[in-house]
Amino acid sequence: MISSPSSEANPLRPFFWLSFAAAKEKLYITNSYFAPDDLMGSVLAERARAGVDVRVLVPNEHTDVKPILYAGRYRYEALLKAGVRVFEYQPTMIHAKAVVVDGSWSIIGSANMDIRSKELNQEDVLGILDWEFGSQVERSFLADLERAREIRLEQWRKRGWWERFFVLFEEQI
Repeated sequence: MISSPSSEANPLRPFFWLSFAAAKEKLYITNSYFAPDDLMGSVLAERARAGVDVRVLVPNEHTDVKPILYAGRYRYEALLKAGVRVFEYQPTMIHAKAVVVDGSWSIIGSANMDIRSKELNQEDVLGILDWEFGSQVERSFLADLERAREIRLEQWRKRGWWERFFVLFEEQI
């Protein structure tokens, strides 16, 4: 699947949305620039409310684009309230972009969960329907979680005013 600013169609948005909406048991996402729009945020929250184990792994302060970090964090409260589990990778910047749905459908490529990847940048992703490959992607995801810190709703609500300021600021971008 390719996304390009030269194309009238932006196929990545429906491709990701349909993949997320199809999750019945597990939906694991690793993304280096995670700033989902309303549509993507809604489908993640809806899947979590439906009992799907939705986990998202993103960078922490070790990122090269702080505005995207704060834009993504703007969605945390709604996602956490819905039951999405959010993890921030600790050792260094994580730059992977991978999705695995129910252990069998995987998406690997260059696309991030931000508006630029879906509509402006030239991005490629590959969808792979294969249990063996999906289990490898899932194992890699779970291994990365061991080096991540889970963001919990109670903790998120207690963050300092400086963090709140940046998250509110990024809502306007």
